[in-house]
Amino acid sequence: MILASAAAGILRLEQGTARRLRAALLLVLPCAALVLPWIVKNVIATGNPVYPNLYGSFGGSDWSEIQIFHHWRSLRANGGLHKDFASYLMLPLRLVTDNERFLAATFSGSLMALFLAGLVQPVSWRRAGAHVQVMALGGLLAWAFTIQGGRYLVALVPLIALAAIFFLEGGRALVAVAALTIGIAVSQRALQPVTEFPVMDVFSVSRAELIERNGGFKLCQFLNRQLPPDAKVLGLWYNRFFFLERPFEADAVYEAPSGLAWLRKLDDPDAFARALAARGFTHVVVGTYPRTVYLNNKMGFDLLDDRVYPAGQLERDRALWSEFSTRYLERLPWDGPGFVYRLRPL
Repeated sequence: MILASAAAGILRLEQGTARRLRAALLLVLPCAALVLPWIVKNVIATGNPVYPNLYGSFGGSDWSEIQIFHHWRSLRANGGLHKDFASYLMLPLRLVTDNERFLAATFSGSLMALFLAGLVQPVSWRRAGAHVQVMALGGLLAWAFTIQGGRYLVALVPLIALAAIFFLEGGRALVAVAALTIGIAVSQRALQPVTEFPVMDVFSVSRAELIERNGGFKLCQFLNRQLPPDAKVLGLWYNRFFFLERPFEADAVYEAPSGLAWLRKLDDPDAFARALAARGFTHVVVGTYPRTVYLNNKMGFDLLDDRVYPAGQLERDRALWSEFSTRYLERLPWDGPGFVYRLRPL
């Protein structure tokens, strides 16, 4: 939708067929160049160019119907996919006030207020401003009618900020707008709990200290010290290996764990251990909290479904994991979050 709006703007602003074609190509080709490597990678690694989407049409390794069901149910529980009309109207307010939804911190109330004001201000729709407004609004609507995950809105923030600037074109009521913007920001800061590290200290804190705050840093340091150079790590219900200097594969989505799906598909702890060894895995890192809440159906949404994932399958998954971990995992002396194991020789 954003790309289509930008292309429409080019066709309007450029004169002559050749100039329009050249401008459109300059827009489309860089976008295609950015996306193409990921499509090729997906095809090579999974067989599905848009993995894990369109699984029913293209398939894809290390994915399954149960994972699709759990992933989409988790998204519905944290923002949702299917809503009534009133819910869509309330989205701007919920984005700036609801810390429990969208799997992300709240949106800037000041920025949202300026953006919404710009949509109803005629001056914001003049000349190039019209195309920026359409692109920003189109992107927000595309987000609203799909996953509604907070992280997927981050890329739109610069565009929304640019759209909001057109509201201020001509210097109209700058003092009043500035006062209102600051007031909204102060109110939002005062009324909402601070759940994240303050970001301004990046200017005063050393890089080494900032890196240590990163989730998984200390674990990766431990693994880099303790594991041999030829080790390969499997992350189960864990994926924060940003600083790991060893090959690894990991669960991307804790609510739909790929490692468990692999074990579930084989339905045999011994076969799973052999498969791991055949893929070169030597060590396993387990996120203990997400593993516990998943296997006890405490994810914040119900894992069970009579057709896709009945209670009997959850019981079977617990038994498979218990047998595999007891027989084949030898715990290493790591005292941080999560468990680190050596995969016992077959």
